[in-house]
Amino acid sequence: MYKLIDIDSRVGLNGSKSLWSFSCLQDEVNKKFFVWLGDLPLEKFTKTTFLNLTNFAEKLNCKQVVLIMNREH
Repeated sequence: MYKLIDIDSRVGLNGSKSLWSFSCLQDEVNKKFFVWLGDLPLEKFTKTTFLNLTNFAEKLNCKQVVLIMNREH
């Protein structure tokens, strides 16, 4: 069983501006959480963003987080 999830990375006062959007897929059977980074420049993917994504995956009882990005990055 899979669930598709869109997560926004927000910035600004009170998270009022959406900076990036991440398409995610939760594999409930294998307890994996896939995050599509796409064309996101790696310098824009901060430690805070990573921790927010992993915390979200952990709340869904996922045991692994898989980050997927385009090869040229």
